[in-house]
Amino acid sequence: MLVQQNPEMHRYEAIDADEVVGFINYELRDGRYWLVHTEIDEAHQGSGAGAFLVRMTLDDLRARSAVIVPTCPFVAGWIRRHPDYGDLVDNKTLGDFKRSRNETTTRATKD
Repeated sequence: MLVQQNPEMHRYEAIDADEVVGFINYELRDGRYWLVHTEIDEAHQGSGAGAFLVRMTLDDLRARSAVIVPTCPFVAGWIRRHPDYGDLVDNKTLGDFKRSRNETTTRATKD
């Protein structure tokens, strides 16, 4: 399995036997990679493909000296379990995003 960036689709792809078996979608905003969604083909779930995809994506972003905002729960959870990747995270922007989302949710609940 290999992982490669597909800039036209704004994602990193896990490829096995010439087939895309998973991907991480990203948005590039203000020079930061917002990792917004991860998907693994059902046949590859539980095989470690997701963890491999995250690790290889983050290794590539580190090599590019990129800063990330992991809003995807799968990526965020992986980073919590692998704190040696925490230096890639823009914690201030991530915190601002979470606060904003919580305020929106709280307002919607009250309405």
